[in-house]
Amino acid sequence: MSTDRRCADAPIPRWRSPLPLAGYDRSPVLHSTERAAIAAHLDRGARLGCARWTTDRKAALERLLTPLHDALAHLGVSSRARWIAIDVLLSDMLAREVTYWAWSEGEWAETIGATQRAFMQRYAPRCVGKGRTDILAIAYHLGGLTDPLLFPAGGLHHETMARRVFGPAAIDAATQRVMAVIETWGYRPSRVKGLRFALCLAFLAGRTDTVEGLTPDLLAHVRARTTVPQVAAAVGLLSRALAALGNIDHPLPTGSQPFAPWAQRDTTGIAPEWVAWAERWHRGATRLAPPTRDRMVNILLKVGRWLACTHPDVVSPAQWTYALAADWVSTLDGMRVGDFCGTRAPQRYAYARGKPLSPSSKAADLTALRAFFRDLHEEPYNVPRRFDPDRAFRTPAAIRRVLGPNPRDIDPLTWARLVHAAVNLTEADLPSRFGYPLYPLALVRAVAVVWCYAALRSNEICRLRVGCVRWQREDVRVPETGEVLPKDAVCFLTVPVNKTSAAFPKAVNPIVGKAIDDWEQVRPPDQPRTLDPKTSEMVDYLFAVRGHAIADAYINQSLIPLLCEKAGLPSADERGRITSHRARATIATLLYNAPEGLSIWELMQWLGHRNPASTQHYARMKPTKLATSYLKADRTSRLVEVLVDMDTASDSAPKLYYVLGDQGLCSNAEWASCIYRMACVKCPFFVPQDQVRLIESRATIKRFLEVVKLNPAEEEAVRDDLEKMDQTIARVTDLPRPTMLRQRGGGETAPGVPLTRVTEE
Repeated sequence: MSTDRRCADAPIPRWRSPLPLAGYDRSPVLHSTERAAIAAHLDRGARLGCARWTTDRKAALERLLTPLHDALAHLGVSSRARWIAIDVLLSDMLAREVTYWAWSEGEWAETIGATQRAFMQRYAPRCVGKGRTDILAIAYHLGGLTDPLLFPAGGLHHETMARRVFGPAAIDAATQRVMAVIETWGYRPSRVKGLRFALCLAFLAGRTDTVEGLTPDLLAHVRARTTVPQVAAAVGLLSRALAALGNIDHPLPTGSQPFAPWAQRDTTGIAPEWVAWAERWHRGATRLAPPTRDRMVNILLKVGRWLACTHPDVVSPAQWTYALAADWVSTLDGMRVGDFCGTRAPQRYAYARGKPLSPSSKAADLTALRAFFRDLHEEPYNVPRRFDPDRAFRTPAAIRRVLGPNPRDIDPLTWARLVHAAVNLTEADLPSRFGYPLYPLALVRAVAVVWCYAALRSNEICRLRVGCVRWQREDVRVPETGEVLPKDAVCFLTVPVNKTSAAFPKAVNPIVGKAIDDWEQVRPPDQPRTLDPKTSEMVDYLFAVRGHAIADAYINQSLIPLLCEKAGLPSADERGRITSHRARATIATLLYNAPEGLSIWELMQWLGHRNPASTQHYARMKPTKLATSYLKADRTSRLVEVLVDMDTASDSAPKLYYVLGDQGLCSNAEWASCIYRMACVKCPFFVPQDQVRLIESRATIKRFLEVVKLNPAEEEAVRDDLEKMDQTIARVTDLPRPTMLRQRGGGETAPGVPLTRVTEE
């Protein structure tokens, strides 16, 4: 394939009619003798069913018949079949009283008819359905028809006309040249028909018979004028093939364009000055991604409609105050879906119209206004600062509590069935189109396995690059822990640049690497490089076939329903529809709750987050793990009552008394870490029972509970019977009595356990 671009100054090859147009008499006037000859000829044909040409009639109409005969002869129409098209043209010349040289493009279109049915109804029974394509070709040769796209592209007359005008050899050569490119991308030969039809449309519209004469503007014009989706898709495919051949610089953009031009936005009923500020901010808010900027400006227009209804005198951001901001927050709290959204609100929200706004929608509206006014208070806008946007538009506490972390993980049993379905996909499970699957089985299985094991966003999956898997081929010792990581225990997947981090490798299950390797072995090798919108690089996407990568919507709209159907599961559960992002929360929750699972910090790095607060929205602690941790803590710790003397008259620290059951109290502030606490009766810090009531009766005494950790011996003593308790006490009997406070840890003071206030009397 050639990669040389055509010189911008090189002339675009154009097709010229082989007819000697300059040598014909192109007078628009229809003379009286010509009108009489045409009328006599048509009258005889109407009476007798056929009209033989006499010598005098042919002589009278020679200047009109000669160009028609020349054109039809060039098209290969037999002498007998020519008179059908000629009779149609003669009848319309007589009705319009001018020659066909003077017809406008609209008059030619009227003669040809919008459809074959319309043509037959207009000229029956003279034409009997024949002659329409001949007239199309005549108009194209004589220059009367400059836009063949006036007619629907659903029939085959365009292809038939192009083959007649340019010749079958030119059409077939161009088709083979383009098909040779797209077949290396994975397209089947069955696409030749649609591609040939797109070529014929482009040749006719551009009046050229070579692919060098096709330009991006011409292809865009052809695709915009057609109303048949299959034809539009074929034109887009043609543009990609021409870009690969080097005939054009860039193919036509694919897919829907989510960012509508500003002129298409609904600004009716909004003050022009407010619209101007919103448009200026929309153009200048380059720190925001285009999708975010687009959503936020729609919120600003909604605010503009609210101002026009409730505060018509406020038309500029400089007029906003704390009172107006509070009024908007109050209005937003009771707003419903569809309020102040204009007449062009998306129809996909029609089912929810009239329902209260969700807490997330309210928070998004407030976020947009905070960003808008923060930017306007600074360069280059310099709007006078009359209030603090962060305070005026802060999200109410009631909404913040609702929007706390709530991972939408999938039930483990359901998830296991989905994973099993992904690993065991077969050719029979894939939906077919034109008798074969839309995507190869190896590609679908690789995408499914990556979705089930790698916890990537859908955009990250679609933007994985060729060679993104790196295998560990030998045992590796981890210096930090001394553990040995066996070879082939994991593989490393390079995650592309995303919205929260740069590209980074992450360890994944080897099944992911195997599925990707299987796809790379059968992936068509000559896929064109594609522009990565995140990095502005031309890259080789891993999941690319037939010249383009899979769409972001493929996982949600096609793959997940396919897996649910194979697993015999509904596509939704009690938490809503199963989407690509819910797999991310499910995998994070499973890794976090594993017996030796990842910590929140490790999980943050594995998911590619910048702070653990984001990770908390994905990882949920299972109740079973929490219960296990509680039981484990309960076995090694006990709650001990503490009396705290809160006498404020003393400058020293509060006096602590640990309650030792019926025996008495311990006045040692470090009793929680004392090695003699199992033999408190012989300790100088021991307070006997007769003094306990005096201490408890003080007005400054407060009661608390403290969690005290037990050492292994104490834990065994508590867990077993009194005999073990006696043995523990006997072990410290011969130890000398303490004369001063001793600590654990070889003289180092162990940190005390924080006091937890439970009751206050």
